[in-house]
Amino acid sequence: RNRTRHLARANEDLRRTRDAFDEERKQLLSVFDSIEHAICITDPRSHQVLFANRLLRQQLGTDPVGGKCHGDVSARGVSPLPLGASGAGPGNGQEPHGWEHHDPACDRDYWLTTRTVGWPDGRDVRLETALDITDQKRVHREKEELAGQLRHAQKLEAVGSLAGGIAHD
Repeated sequence: RNRTRHLARANEDLRRTRDAFDEERKQLLSVFDSIEHAICITDPRSHQVLFANRLLRQQLGTDPVGGKCHGDVSARGVSPLPLGASGAGPGNGQEPHGWEHHDPACDRDYWLTTRTVGWPDGRDVRLETALDITDQKRVHREKEELAGQLRHAQKLEAVGSLAGGIAHD
């Protein structure tokens, strides 16, 4: 009888633990899927995609989890690239490394960030994010063009004032 109660209590504790784990997992997935950065987690040795958030899945048109980042993801020629291909160069440590990338396949600009993080099974994996900065870059270029036009107009105004002063003299 005590053993039966003990087993029932243990089963109930196990059920509560599983429910709590499932709830935490749903919360984390909800957070990752709400972020407006494409997020990809890959194994740097096998190049297998371990996680892709909603935005990356939408952009790729498929769920790349389980595929190879250099083949299944990069070969699609869709943004954000080169997620999964940043193993070379900086960013191999715990500190994030960021750089700007223009993706000619979709004519978009991205700010890519990569860093190494610990995975629950103890291995180190690559956490990579891509933020579409195409609109910000366009606005920046337009501002630069307008500033150049303003400087040109100011120069013409100064020349006109000087010419007017000389004519007056």
